[in-house]
Amino acid sequence: DTLQEFFDDCIESEGIITDDDLRITFDYGFLAPPLLDAEVLLDFERSRDLEENGAKHRNARPETEALWYMSQSSEHRGLLKHPVLSSFLLMKWQRIRTFYILSLITYFAFVFFLTGLVILEYGGCSLVGMNSPQVINDTETAAIRQSDDNSTHSFESCRGDTLFWRILLGIFVVCLALVEFVQLCVSVKRYLASVTNYIQVAILIGTAVLIFHKPTEWEERRHLAALLIVFSWSEFIILVGQHPSLSVNVTMLYTVVSTFFKFLLWYMAFILAFALSFYIMFHTDYRGGEENPDYVFFDKLGTCVVKTSAMFVGELEFSDIPFSNNPISYLLFVAFIFLVVVVLMNLLNGLAVSDTGLIREEAEVLSLKAQVDLISYWESILMNDPYNFLTNWPKFLSAFPSCSCCFWVKRIPLLNKVSAGTRILLFYDCLPNKNATFYPNSSKSISCIPYRKRIQVEPCVKTKTSTLQVRKDVLDQAKAIILERERQSEEGRLTEKLASMEQQIGKLTAALNSFLQKANHH
Repeated sequence: DTLQEFFDDCIESEGIITDDDLRITFDYGFLAPPLLDAEVLLDFERSRDLEENGAKHRNARPETEALWYMSQSSEHRGLLKHPVLSSFLLMKWQRIRTFYILSLITYFAFVFFLTGLVILEYGGCSLVGMNSPQVINDTETAAIRQSDDNSTHSFESCRGDTLFWRILLGIFVVCLALVEFVQLCVSVKRYLASVTNYIQVAILIGTAVLIFHKPTEWEERRHLAALLIVFSWSEFIILVGQHPSLSVNVTMLYTVVSTFFKFLLWYMAFILAFALSFYIMFHTDYRGGEENPDYVFFDKLGTCVVKTSAMFVGELEFSDIPFSNNPISYLLFVAFIFLVVVVLMNLLNGLAVSDTGLIREEAEVLSLKAQVDLISYWESILMNDPYNFLTNWPKFLSAFPSCSCCFWVKRIPLLNKVSAGTRILLFYDCLPNKNATFYPNSSKSISCIPYRKRIQVEPCVKTKTSTLQVRKDVLDQAKAIILERERQSEEGRLTEKLASMEQQIGKLTAALNSFLQKANHH
């Protein structure tokens, strides 16, 4: 409640709430980044020298770290919906989305060329407009496989020249490797603590293997290519999901996968127990047994576990299961259907539905949290992490040295100037006064769709022009707060007047009683 009242006080208004010239000002002074302790005296001396020359010194510092710590608290995360904070994040997103779109386009190009190379080199011959290679017998195949050169010729006889695709893909691999190297240099601890980074590095290494065709054979590279398609496209979907409007979908995916994994760790014993029982009952790998060539899944323990897992999701194939004459085999199968296929599967589905329902209720908060995570991360990287935001996280590695290269970058003037991400800051150029002014009732809105209507920030004297915009529904929330504040203020005034009138009535009543007492005495 205290923070809510504080944020409400950061909204100022001038004029009548329904007039076109209503002016609303958001005060963002509390989000202004402080100076580092070692820079306080230096900043004072620089400011004094620059003021004598008629100039002003401004330090570029990250602006969203305070919001990041707020977003990590489940109790205070809901305050991100406040119009003061949500408008600030909207304007910050407009400043940083260029870097996001650039990274998205780069990774999409990488996935596109990787997928194209895989299809051209490992897809069917009909996909590249060629006939299938001539069929050879088993003896010739065995002879060909003895030589790597002959094997390559046999498998790739219908492939065209993919040198151009491999060169382009190699360029993107180098670019993405540089991005990974920069992230590693900024914060070694944070980089090593993220599973996503390991997946990205594995994708780059696997892609390099496909590009150079060594040291594996064609058959091994084909399976590696299949894995790379799945992981690269999954990584691209996650990257797209970092967009504020799509972050809820990725959060639902993470939550459902986590819920399924936690419960399956416990209930996997059911599946394993039934897999072992099916193996014991149905395998033909015993003395005197006759192998069934049409259904060999229960003859080996590994394939039996895989088959039971497939049966878990509904692939029962009742007519193909080799039941024995003993009724126990039927009873165990029916128990498997009831306990695993019906009960356990519906339990997991119910958990998934409940999780997604809760996430959708908090969709707006989760979207804002995703914005804070993305913006704070890019800010710290582009600003050389001046507050050690990246190096101090995660907490369980805080005792280890940071091993960050930002310390050295700050001391190299040229690199520091190049890496300074002032383009993503608001207080540095766009909002030097640390406030933003809007005319929410103005007819100059960007879109005709109510939810997408944008109101432009009024430029201040120092900036003269402004390209920042805020959604009209955010300003409508601010107007609702202003109306509620005016109502409470009016109620307060009425309460004071009623209290004053009660006091006057009390005084008149006392005077009248005194007068009546005197009259009775006479």
